[in-house]
Amino acid sequence: NKSFRLINQNCHPNFFLIDNFSDKQIIDIAQIRNMITYANHTTYRENIKFILVNNTEYLSQQSVNALLKIVEEPTFNTFFIFIHNSSHALMPTLKSRCVEFRIFFTNDQKKKILANLLLEHDLKFETKLFNQITTYYDSPGTLLNIAKLLKEDVIGENELNLIDIIE
Repeated sequence: NKSFRLINQNCHPNFFLIDNFSDKQIIDIAQIRNMITYANHTTYRENIKFILVNNTEYLSQQSVNALLKIVEEPTFNTFFIFIHNSSHALMPTLKSRCVEFRIFFTNDQKKKILANLLLEHDLKFETKLFNQITTYYDSPGTLLNIAKLLKEDVIGENELNLIDIIE
C-alpha cells in the first residue's frame, strides 16, 4: 500500500525513524533534535504520528536526556515506539516512562523473518552459517547487520568465530 511504500522510502509524513545506522556506534543528540523538530510539527491530515526508535540501547546519555521531555509530554496524536534487544542496557530514566511489551519469536519464526529480510536486501548467508547464527542469536535486525557487514567485506566468515560476530 501507499503508506508502506512511503515508509520504505523514508518519506512518510507521519512516520519518523531513529536508528544507529551501521556507521554509528550510538544514537546521537543531533538525531534526537531532528526528531523533536519533526514531532513539534502538526501531523499530516491530523492522523496519528509514529516515532520509531530502533536499537534504543544505543542512545547516548545526552540523547536520553533530550528525549525525556517530549516522551513525557508528546504532541497531539504522537506515539513513540522504542525497540531494544536488551532491557539491561536501557537507561532507567527512559524505561520508567514506557509501557513494555516483550515479543519473542520461535527459532522457526526468526529464521523466516531473517530469510525475508535477506531476500529483500539481496543478501545471503551460507546455509550452515545461517543455521548457526539463527540458533545462537535472537534479533533478525542484528543478523541483517551481520549479513551487510559480510557483503561489504567489513568482516569475513573465516576471520571471526561465530561468538565474536555475535558479540
